Amino acid sequence: MLSGLIVFGVILLTGAILKQGYRKIEVADPPQVAARTLFGRFTDKVAPSGWNYFFLCGWVQGFVPISIKTQDLDLLRQEVHTPDQAKSGISGKISWFFNEKSPRKFVNAGSFEGINKKLESIWEGIIKEWAIATEEGPQTFMELLGANEEATDLILKSMVRNNLEKIPSDIPTNILFRYFRKPFPKKPTPSQTKIWGAKWQKLEKIIQEEIKRGCYYSIEELENLVKKRKEKINGVRQGHGEFEKSEWSITIRLLNITKPEPLDEIAKAMQLEAKEAREAAAEEKEVNHFLKISDKLKKDGSRSRKDADEIVQTERGKIKKEIKELKLSIPDETVEKFGEVVANILAGRKK
Repeated sequence: MLSGLIVFGVILLTGAILKQGYRKIEVADPPQVAARTLFGRFTDKVAPSGWNYFFLCGWVQGFVPISIKTQDLDLLRQEVHTPDQAKSGISGKISWFFNEKSPRKFVNAGSFEGINKKLESIWEGIIKEWAIATEEGPQTFMELLGANEEATDLILKSMVRNNLEKIPSDIPTNILFRYFRKPFPKKPTPSQTKIWGAKWQKLEKIIQEEIKRGCYYSIEELENLVKKRKEKINGVRQGHGEFEKSEWSITIRLLNITKPEPLDEIAKAMQLEAKEAREAAAEEKEVNHFLKISDKLKKDGSRSRKDADEIVQTERGKIKKEIKELKLSIPDETVEKFGEVVANILAGRKK
């Protein structure tokens, strides 16, 4: 009898412990998981959505729900100065999520609010330092306009340096991006020309020296490494990135930097100058195209020189030609009388 009561008590106690420990992690919107705790301290274990068991929940084991929804953070506009003293405004956007690998690291980093502040701090410090640097980075406002890819790579390296494959070269990554651009290398900017040569001859010399030192086997290998990095940068700019920052247990999915906005007269003047230069180049291209057409019309003998030029100018919209259609409104009575007169004249001729 006593043994039966003991067995019954054990079963009852076991059932109570099991019932007390089962907890359902709701499949919520936004989606979430639960970080497991042991005696109130976070572990690196995660409980998925659904039913989970926590031994003596609240006393021994426990859990804290954590959202795994992607966090979108607008990076505030920073006022930066390039070495030419032009003042610009640059803003950006970053998207990240808790990757479930280490709740302990995630919470120690400050959770959602703390991590957002850390990301903003990195953004603010790096972007200003990069813009004003006299040796690397854009040297003028015009160079800044075309440095989006470079800025993205720099910010990303600052955030996930340990998880970004290193390119084994002393040449800055942004310079390699420019040199290996397809189908032909992009011309160096005026400031880059001083360092790397007008046709990249100094850069090519360094590449050959690095090959001799065994940094990489060939220029093709270096190009392939640069290509892979560029693909990753383009991916994160489009929201397809998978860059893990293991220290915080987060993964960065998107990093996008907006086009610099001119904030003073120097920057505005340079922007206007660039716009006029683009328009002049487009006009020159258009003129050359129509000159070829004019020459062809003159050569085949179908048009005179004057006619050919006039056709080209008309097509370009420089000369307007209009065809006017004259319409007269004649009453029906007048038409009938006119018909009678004509009929009488014809009848007189027959006689």
